[in-house]
Amino acid sequence: MDRDFTPEIPKRLSVSAYPSMLVMGAQEENIFRWSGYAETGPFMQQMNKALARFDLYRAGQTWDTPEPRPATICNTGTSQVLQAPADDRLSGLCYAGGVLWCLHKDKLYELDPSTGNTMRSLGIGGKDLYVDLAGDADFLILLPYGWTAGQGILKYNLKKGIWETPIETQANKSSKVYGARGIAIRDGVLFVSSHLGIQKVNAQTGEASPPVKPDLTGYRLFGLSGLDFDGPDLVGAGAIEKIKLDAEGKPVDNWYGLDKERPRLSAILRIDPETGAVRKYEVLNYPVNTLASWNGTFWMAEQPEMGYDRKNQPVRLYPKKMAIYRLVLNR
Repeated sequence: MDRDFTPEIPKRLSVSAYPSMLVMGAQEENIFRWSGYAETGPFMQQMNKALARFDLYRAGQTWDTPEPRPATICNTGTSQVLQAPADDRLSGLCYAGGVLWCLHKDKLYELDPSTGNTMRSLGIGGKDLYVDLAGDADFLILLPYGWTAGQGILKYNLKKGIWETPIETQANKSSKVYGARGIAIRDGVLFVSSHLGIQKVNAQTGEASPPVKPDLTGYRLFGLSGLDFDGPDLVGAGAIEKIKLDAEGKPVDNWYGLDKERPRLSAILRIDPETGAVRKYEVLNYPVNTLASWNGTFWMAEQPEMGYDRKNQPVRLYPKKMAIYRLVLNR
């Protein structure tokens, strides 16, 4: 790549015509890579990063030093790092019966909620991809990614030690869209989040209520995963960014959250389970894909950030070692 190269971008171009960027060294080292579409401003941010890294490479300096990472998952409250049962993406967490349960692929792990130590493991009696976990004193509930397409919610009876008949929502069987993200249980009623919104699900019949969209005034909300209850609030993990309006009052897209004035933030969201209104949120320093909560304490698993190494092989950039974060917040 010629460092003196400057792309000529027409002033009238609102969306970049360059869908991907790959900068390699003489030995095909990965110096910088980015893909997607973006408006001219955000795209030029990526181009400037590429050129700056190429300068370092050409000077024989380290060009891929990662940006500083916050030391803790949250700037408020008290946090603690617990060991995870697997050095891999964790699919679900829930606090039930005084213990912490963790879902990873085809296994459930019973963990000490203070240390993360594994007390026992349990094989899953299902073949689907499960994306979240809920529980109470009697049952563990596993949500399949394909619940929105009719796949059954698994139900494990903790007292009897058996898997019971899956909970099926017949109305979903006509859909082919996979989009389930989070599940919680309260007083025998399930709350499920998906691309549709939040729905109440009858744990006996599987009948689902009309979806309610989670709403945070002045912000866009991207996804809602890892549902649980903390006091009266339904809580979940999501990404948020401020809304910006153009002269006509229409939202201006923020391609990949690259606008420095309104970055895309990870957060714990406290939600009214009936209306979907976000009552309060707490910003997190790391993206989270699942959480459990009880009495102001949260256990969270990080959504791994993936990338490429110098040999252009896919790698996990963060976290270096998978952990469960225990965070105590004031309500």
